[in-house]
Amino acid sequence: MDDQQDFRFYINVLSGGRQGERIEIPLLDRMTENTFPWILEDEEISFKLIAPGHMQNPILWISDLPKPPSYSRTLDNKIIYIWHPESRGTNRYQAFFLNCFGSCQLDIEMRKQGGEQQWIELAPFEVKAKKITADRLREMIKYLSSRVDDLAGASFSVTQVAAEQTKGRKRVTSFLKEVEEGLSLFEKQLPILLGKHCTRLVPKRVVHMPRPDHYFEANTSEWLLSHLDILIPVPDFNEAVAIIDNRPYTVNRLEVNELVEDSNVYENQVLHSYLNSIKTLLLEIRKECDRLESQTSSGPVRSGEPFETPSYRNGSNNRYVSFSNEIKSSVGALFKGRKAKCDQLMKKCNYLMRVLDEKIPVRRLLVGMPSLTPWVKANIHYRILFEKIIRWYQMGTADWSDEEALVGVRSIDELYEYFCLYKLIDGLEKLGFQRKDIPDAKTQEMVYQDSMPKHKYEFQKSGMSLILYYEKEIWSPRYKAAREEPYLNVEGWIWDTYRKKGKRTRFNSKRVPDYIFEISMNQDRPDPSGKNSILAIFDAKYSPADIVFFEKLPLLVMRYVHGISRRQGGFSPVISLYLLHPKDTDKGPESEAVRSFYTNAYDLFGNNAVIPALGAAEVDPASTWDISRLIGRIVALAEQELQT
Repeated sequence: MDDQQDFRFYINVLSGGRQGERIEIPLLDRMTENTFPWILEDEEISFKLIAPGHMQNPILWISDLPKPPSYSRTLDNKIIYIWHPESRGTNRYQAFFLNCFGSCQLDIEMRKQGGEQQWIELAPFEVKAKKITADRLREMIKYLSSRVDDLAGASFSVTQVAAEQTKGRKRVTSFLKEVEEGLSLFEKQLPILLGKHCTRLVPKRVVHMPRPDHYFEANTSEWLLSHLDILIPVPDFNEAVAIIDNRPYTVNRLEVNELVEDSNVYENQVLHSYLNSIKTLLLEIRKECDRLESQTSSGPVRSGEPFETPSYRNGSNNRYVSFSNEIKSSVGALFKGRKAKCDQLMKKCNYLMRVLDEKIPVRRLLVGMPSLTPWVKANIHYRILFEKIIRWYQMGTADWSDEEALVGVRSIDELYEYFCLYKLIDGLEKLGFQRKDIPDAKTQEMVYQDSMPKHKYEFQKSGMSLILYYEKEIWSPRYKAAREEPYLNVEGWIWDTYRKKGKRTRFNSKRVPDYIFEISMNQDRPDPSGKNSILAIFDAKYSPADIVFFEKLPLLVMRYVHGISRRQGGFSPVISLYLLHPKDTDKGPESEAVRSFYTNAYDLFGNNAVIPALGAAEVDPASTWDISRLIGRIVALAEQELQT
């Protein structure tokens, strides 16, 4: 827009090795490929916006927190707005981006003099973090890579394919596991296969010394007429192979039909095709790993210079690192293990293919699901292999959604959301909740299968049902998407940070909490009204504990506890709201792992627990606090409420 041509936005460094530097952050549509601004997570900075005089009341949105300017002044026809950090003492200020790591993008909300709202999108910049933050990142990736694989393995059944299998998507780790099992089974059956494999007798034209048992037919005569030079006269007509002009002749060699065993049959073509399919998949997985690795260094924000200069190193804990470099290193280690596994399996696959090509050759490969022929049914070693092959072709295509999500992460905030999601799942499983998409112990039948991270996980425990929603949208009742939903976003007012007053909301169409537990007692039929369900809400915030508790919790209480209602109204369906944050390393071991809004007797773990329960909890790779304790207490309170 033309109004935006006069905007300028700067970051001023207030202290440290870069004190006095001014970093310009261009508007998003003016960003160039060579623009790589960066700051340090603990750098003390201020923001400066130069805007046209008719643009007023700017709000700087940092993450989901609105920040009005500290002060402003007029210069010519422009207004200069300054956002200054809070003071921490003499010449010391609070860092705006403490605990941030990776790509960061700021938005500015402004209004024209006539009241029209306008949003200014700034180009992203990189926040470099201290080594301790990078260590936390590596631990989260290590946990996620192992936990996602565990979940994929738990939700994969090779014995029966249910209705959801028609989607034809399986985790890459599931494929590698199936390849490993299939090749091991093939190798085990190979000696039996070589000793007894399916063949058929077919006529073959061969040149031999003629014998009495050879069958001579028209083709033999034709061959002999074209090779008259090999005829040898003999005195006895009984020894003659041919009589020409009443003279007997014989030969030392003759082309005849001979029945030979041929392994080029359907059953063996299936075996060759199976191994070829495995080899093709392993090559594709390796190629995809290389592609995804390259993506980790091709995001929207890249650091334009190396950053380990002496002026910024004051001990090992003050070494600053780039998120893109760290994510590339960590993801690279993950894919390195994947590729090594592919190479190991490829070596075994090539060996089996060489043996089959030499001992049981075929002349064509097949495409599609094989069938059990009478020979296969009658020979157990073939039947064992064919059953495995059929399950292989039922798997469909590889699902790279988790890997795509991991390499697509541009900040530690996104990664922390995934980390908290699986920590919540861990906590539920530790409490004895059984996931409904784990195969039934007897039937091995799947209830449903989907790519992960999913947006819906169903759990059961004795008489209780719990659905974990990830990023579930709660819509305003005036939107079509809300027509069939039991829960609605009913916010009528929002707080205008700049004007310091409330105003009617016009644009909050939906709210999207990170995680929602919908808890109910097991029922014979679904309850679309939500009358017999209770919600427990969690939200991941990768920020210092005090900021999460004192700044972000009050804001989200209004949005989620008071802003979400059942369709029929009444009491709030939200029994609890807890924000999840990393361990506060600055406070040491005395920091509280769980903090409640209420006093001890009335907090979540007190005898007189107040509902809705409000607070914040620590979820961190280095934390010894077990999130299952918090979940267990919330579930117990929910059960009490549902039974009253």
